[in-house]
Amino acid sequence: MSKEPQRSVKSEILRLFSQMGYVLGIPDMILKVFAIVWMSDKPVSLQDIEDFLKAEKSSIAKTTISVSLKELLNLGAIEKVRLENERANFYTTNMKFLELFQLSLSKILSPAQIRTNKFDQKFGNDPLGRRFYDEAMRLHKFLDFMVNYDFEE
Repeated sequence: MSKEPQRSVKSEILRLFSQMGYVLGIPDMILKVFAIVWMSDKPVSLQDIEDFLKAEKSSIAKTTISVSLKELLNLGAIEKVRLENERANFYTTNMKFLELFQLSLSKILSPAQIRTNKFDQKFGNDPLGRRFYDEAMRLHKFLDFMVNYDFEE
């Protein structure tokens, strides 16, 4: 099997991760870095990530990649591993990408609920304000369900 179809599949996965991040408000670069680590069957280094992005014509500064790696480490989405006889840090995924999206949604949901409640306090007596609040609360319930649902069942 040639490497070209594999490159095409990886390019499409990278693009889709980026689009999913846009929907969830996760920075594009963070999800691109996560996607590269997720697609690899072995630990990857910062240099591996940079090389992959260059091959995709998506050259990004090492500093930006490094910041994305730190954010993913802080989220628990990836972990740092040491390889024998290697000085560089290497990374592997620590969670499925669905778990990363659930985690990201949970971080968005709480502040959104607080803003919705403040809106209700200010405009809840107005019929249009009440209508908006009721719809927003339905959305919050749906997102809360998505955050807490165990998709492995």
